[in-house]
Amino acid sequence: MSTLEQFSGNQIASAKPMKDPYSKEPYKLSEDTVDLLRAIGGGNDSAFRKFVGLWEKPLLAFFYRQTGDFHESQDLAQNVFRRVYRSASGFRGDGGSGRGWVFCLARRVLLNHWRTRKRKGLALPGDEFLQEMSSDFSEPRPVGEEEELFRKCLLLLPEKQRTVLLLRVREEMDYESMAEVLEESLANTKVLLHRARRKLRELYAKEVQR
Repeated sequence: MSTLEQFSGNQIASAKPMKDPYSKEPYKLSEDTVDLLRAIGGGNDSAFRKFVGLWEKPLLAFFYRQTGDFHESQDLAQNVFRRVYRSASGFRGDGGSGRGWVFCLARRVLLNHWRTRKRKGLALPGDEFLQEMSSDFSEPRPVGEEEELFRKCLLLLPEKQRTVLLLRVREEMDYESMAEVLEESLANTKVLLHRARRKLRELYAKEVQR
């Protein structure tokens, strides 16, 4: 049995939901991601196992904030690790970061996942809340609902705006790395972030006043 086959049946599948999935404390990734990717590309299975341990939480957090579903996030993270194992040999690390390369891969996995859901007629992130927004909130919001409201407003943002906010605030990425993940120019990335912040504030303020 290969390392990839062994991995597919255990590590991420057995992970437990994060106690605080909205914590503001960013996950700090080791600077050896580039070295690990190169080693994986060279067939080093030990490097792959280390990579999975290093990236498990960041990827679960990224997908959870995009989908709001932990089990779905587990499946998406597994998909990323499979792709890393199979495509790391194509990683060069020239003109970009290892972290940016991994998140770019994760975003492509996420977009493919949403395309599949759309073809099947399944709900996309924010659809349920869009229906809720048409209702008249006449009851006082219980304690703790503000945090949930913030998450729902985040899901209402267009994908690129939501992603750029998560990369900047959660992962503390610089503009160059964010541009790499989004596959956008540096100028467009700055505009996306500005518009995302403005739109999120507008959505949140609108719902708080209901």
